Amino acid sequence: MRKILIVILSSVFVSSCHDSKEYTSTKTTVKKFQIVDFAELLSRPNDFHGKPIETTGIFRAEFEHVGLYKSRWDSRGHNYKKAFWIEFDDSLKINDEEFENLNNKRITVRGTVDAHSQGHLSEFAGSLTGITYIREIF
Repeated sequence: MRKILIVILSSVFVSSCHDSKEYTSTKTTVKKFQIVDFAELLSRPNDFHGKPIETTGIFRAEFEHVGLYKSRWDSRGHNYKKAFWIEFDDSLKINDEEFENLNNKRITVRGTVDAHSQGHLSEFAGSLTGITYIREIF
């Protein structure tokens, strides 16, 4: 019985370990990014205005609406006030297919908070600009 349990737990552990995909900029950066919980960023965007941060959320890309959302529920419901508009740095190394594959996935990004810019039609809680790093979370 113990051997069966070990085999089952080993299988679960191995299947849960995926290589995470990372996309980075061709620019060299010396910025230190503060890790910020997405819920905290939403509740206090002005406290992080102009600061380089790293945060994690659900990425959604549609025509005129590219954002990082607090949850899949908010993403599906187009709850823009629980999302940050995303602006990628031109130096980010990611092709169109890779970009499309990130849609509706949990990702970590690094960028600068702009609490005064709310994206398309000023619908979002703020913006994350100059995104130079993306990591897909499994």
